[in-house]
Amino acid sequence: MPNLYKINTSYLYAKLTSNKLIALSESDSFLLEREIFCDILTEFANVSFNIEEIVSRLSNIHPPALILRAFNKLVSSSLVISLNREHNIPIHTDITFLVNHTPTSLKDKVKLIELEKNCTIHPLLIQHGFKLSNNTDFSIVVVNDYLDPKLVQINQTQLKNQSPWLLFKPFGNQVRIGPLFVPGNNTLCWQCLAYRLKMHQPFAYLVDNASKVIKRAKPLATEESLTIAVRQLKKVLAEIDLKDGSHLSSILCLNLVEGKLESHNAYKRPQCPECGMPYKIDYSNLQINNESTISDCSGGYRSTSPELTYNKYQYLIDPITGIIPALRHYSNANTAPLFNYSSGRNLALQSKNLFWLNNHLRSCSGGKGKSTQQAKAGALCEAIERYSMMYHEQQPCKVASLVELGNIAIHPNSCMNFSEQQFANRESINQQCSSFYSLVPIKFDSHQQLDWASVYSLINKEIKYLPSAYCYAQYPHEDESALIAYPDSNGCAAGNTYAEAILQGSLELIERDAAAIWWYNKILRPEVDLHNIGNDYIATLLDFYRSKERSLFVLDITTDLGIPAFVAVSYNLSNNKEIIYGFGCHLNTLIAVERSIIELNQLLPILLDKKLDQLDHQLNDWLTLQSIDDHPYLLPSNSNKINPLNHYPDDHPTTISSAVNKITDHFAKAEIDLFMLDLTQPDIGMPVVKTIAPGLRHFWRRTGPGRLYTVPVKMGWLDSAYNEDELNPYSIVI
Repeated sequence: MPNLYKINTSYLYAKLTSNKLIALSESDSFLLEREIFCDILTEFANVSFNIEEIVSRLSNIHPPALILRAFNKLVSSSLVISLNREHNIPIHTDITFLVNHTPTSLKDKVKLIELEKNCTIHPLLIQHGFKLSNNTDFSIVVVNDYLDPKLVQINQTQLKNQSPWLLFKPFGNQVRIGPLFVPGNNTLCWQCLAYRLKMHQPFAYLVDNASKVIKRAKPLATEESLTIAVRQLKKVLAEIDLKDGSHLSSILCLNLVEGKLESHNAYKRPQCPECGMPYKIDYSNLQINNESTISDCSGGYRSTSPELTYNKYQYLIDPITGIIPALRHYSNANTAPLFNYSSGRNLALQSKNLFWLNNHLRSCSGGKGKSTQQAKAGALCEAIERYSMMYHEQQPCKVASLVELGNIAIHPNSCMNFSEQQFANRESINQQCSSFYSLVPIKFDSHQQLDWASVYSLINKEIKYLPSAYCYAQYPHEDESALIAYPDSNGCAAGNTYAEAILQGSLELIERDAAAIWWYNKILRPEVDLHNIGNDYIATLLDFYRSKERSLFVLDITTDLGIPAFVAVSYNLSNNKEIIYGFGCHLNTLIAVERSIIELNQLLPILLDKKLDQLDHQLNDWLTLQSIDDHPYLLPSNSNKINPLNHYPDDHPTTISSAVNKITDHFAKAEIDLFMLDLTQPDIGMPVVKTIAPGLRHFWRRTGPGRLYTVPVKMGWLDSAYNEDELNPYSIVI
């Protein structure tokens, strides 16, 4: 008798297109991009089968050899499993100790709600002393998946009836219990929880947008695993007293295979559409001109130390309920003076579109600094910044066209600065690029009805409006390949105060404007005298780079804005390749120089750890093919080295707000307005802003008219402006 097989029910299967399907389980995921996979999984989703049946039923549309190869691939991936093989959960020996001391009885009656009927759960609960009744407010909802769409209705019903309920997943390798939702008690609801859970499951967004869910997951369960799950549930419920208000605000995760019991705190979202209040931006109460004293200058002006910042927000680090899965030092090489931490996938780049998802999964958030504390705080703050960049269902301030809004509207291309040539060649440019930052959006239609968000001028103290699609990452759109703007973190920053966030964001705008003007015009700039700058950390780095047979020097690229900006450059001295560069800008000249080198430090581990194969092809080609000999603008000019401490005014502010005022003074003098968009999220609390300065350049390739062409002539670096076709053919890719 031939072997019988079945589709592995531990996975959810969702069809995206005729030839694309995703499979999700509690521990892994697959993207299958061949029509044959879709056909096998769809045809045999609910029946057992043998190889002969597959070939017989599909040979009219696929060659038998292709069917067999696809079948073997599904078997090797465990998406198709043999009925003849026993499938058990290998329960860890420590589990019995974790669930010991189970109470003998429970005093409260509970209502059982099973989203998927299981003939074992009901009798097991009774056997273990649960008092099941339909005449009680408290419910236990048994699920296979914490994101089951049926929970939307259950959540709404329980909120309406003000009835407490508990989630319970007894199936699979990982048992989950909680949270306990208590409506009316200022606790979270299921929608609050689901919002965070999806952040860590990028494919879940694709499932929401899938053309068809072929089969919902039904994780493996045995009598032994279910018994353990029920005993743990009983132990948890015995510790909860609904009458005095004590409740479980976390998810308890019991890993049966690893023998671990972990608790993951869950938090209410004040802006939750089901249990919270809509969040509206109000600039009238914005506290910018406070007198927060600069208490920390290591790496920038801060109102508190990196340690205090990290301690305040580290609760957001959690692989299940946080916005950051973990912090990880991301180099294995001997990188003693380099401090770099990754905070995981860039959460601002969620998507329901497969093309975008493929780009976004490779994008990460991170932090760097002169110490472990700085780097960890930086990674945490950048993750908060990227989370806050996302569209979180904020209401648009206005729905109108640019023509209708008139002079209170800002044209988005005055902030992006794409050229007519780029718009005309958009399709071919986008087909060739491998990273989202290289994409050219569609040309803006001034008569199109759009959502607009309010931004506040820090110079003219007035409200203006920008398209919401420009302001927020992942703003809803039917066709993500035809957007008027793509996700852009330029000018976004988190801070301990609004003033601190504005300062960091505006410095980034100035830094990248300087980088673009220098790079695309191939300007030769003088070298900074690092040996006589009087900085021990920089001296240590000079020795370290030399020990790795790499150069290290810094060029002054400060523009007409007058705020010190620098680029640090390093290349492999043995072959003149592997060129990396980093930018830095600050009111404090020494901090600006340090920042450029510290950004360089963030890139160096890629080369030291030999991770080039993990990069997109543009960056890989730059590092492996380009020689410093072919890019003279990356080398110091022939002029004497400069000591920037003597070159720029030593006028350091004493408060964060006075530093912001200095920035706005420089902008006003250059006749450039500076706006801020409040991105702060109520469920986080840390101030986050996007600073916007129409006319300033991004360092991505955006070659429209303006400062890119006029500043080099104004500064005396060029006798006449280049034409667009004369600009540097190589784009900034780091």
